[in-house]
Amino acid sequence: MPFFALPADLPPPPPVLEAGPLDHRPADYDGSFDAPPFTSWIRRLPGAKPVMASRSDTARPLVEGPWIYTGTPGREALLRLSREDASTDLVFPAAGPVKAEPVRVGDRIVFADGAGYVWCYDDTSGGEIWRRFTGAPVLSRPQVLDAVVYVAALDNVVHAIDLDTGESLWQYSHPPDKTRFSDLELYGAPTPVPAGAWLLAGFHDGRLVALDRSSGESAWERTVGEGRYPDLIGEPLVVGPTAYVGGFSGPFLAVDLDTRNVLWRIDAGTAALPALVAGTLYVAGTDGILRAVDAGTGEVAWEWDSQSPGALSRPQVTPAGVLIGSSDGGLWLIDPASGRVVWTWDEGFRLTGVSGSPALDGRQAVAVTNAGNLLSLVAPSRPSRSRPAGPIPRGAP
Repeated sequence: MPFFALPADLPPPPPVLEAGPLDHRPADYDGSFDAPPFTSWIRRLPGAKPVMASRSDTARPLVEGPWIYTGTPGREALLRLSREDASTDLVFPAAGPVKAEPVRVGDRIVFADGAGYVWCYDDTSGGEIWRRFTGAPVLSRPQVLDAVVYVAALDNVVHAIDLDTGESLWQYSHPPDKTRFSDLELYGAPTPVPAGAWLLAGFHDGRLVALDRSSGESAWERTVGEGRYPDLIGEPLVVGPTAYVGGFSGPFLAVDLDTRNVLWRIDAGTAALPALVAGTLYVAGTDGILRAVDAGTGEVAWEWDSQSPGALSRPQVTPAGVLIGSSDGGLWLIDPASGRVVWTWDEGFRLTGVSGSPALDGRQAVAVTNAGNLLSLVAPSRPSRSRPAGPIPRGAP
């Protein structure tokens, strides 16, 4: 990461807040994330300090109404925090660290943990409704469709669970690949996604499998991932009859779901859900490169290199630019037309990488950093010519 000198007139960054109750103040984040933001607060999440073996937090917070829902690598629970000051409002106990985005369904909150449990809580009272043990860690967001919760565990098993009762409806166990080049499987499994009557699931051997949503039976399979790490870690993006999906080592493919034929391919790997806006795909590479790709042809319009060896997080397309983070770097806003840097945020030990995608709602973006901090960035309510405090806007190199 290049070194940037701080201007002499730059205001000091906001303090890292300690865990504990804080005074609530009215928050208004209505509007659009349409300008480089300022840092409104940085919260040290409660629990033990993350260590090297577990410091990477892939959880994307859920921001909804006045609340932020997030896990923390140092505590076996999901937290509900105030969007205004990050004070703790409610704690949902778990059996292991929560490393995936929760899902809110009506007055229920559903999430999974690293111990292999799926939980359903009452979001009003905080009371447990049910829990279901899957047998292996779950590190991706649950998928809730028609009162069924679908989760993918790290042991290549997909589970369907009744939303009302927590009872198991079916399980699909993907057979191991004995021809895999590397015996080491990556630590992750993507969220299953709907495609009509099918549920698309990705596995460590690089296979994309279409499962019958009602029975869990395999309808068809297709090899996607190749190379030393063919693992499908990034969630597939389904748009009509096309699925956009890639292996960790590559390639990234557009697959016709009717014929299972490859429409086009890019020789680059990904570990994140791509973003699609106005016919352009924004693909976050495991090589630290963000690519703007024509969704119809696969032609690459531009590439932006983060100069970071870590995998990039899920791109968030905002009116201010494409917001993206790196597991070994900071946060950036990238001009979607040119691929040039609009704004950069990096505060060293407070950050040490952003593995999970930031969550956006209105003018606020929230991210969990690998250092165990929760970061809130807010776009000004009215764009100003003056530089916002906190982050340092930097022109493109």
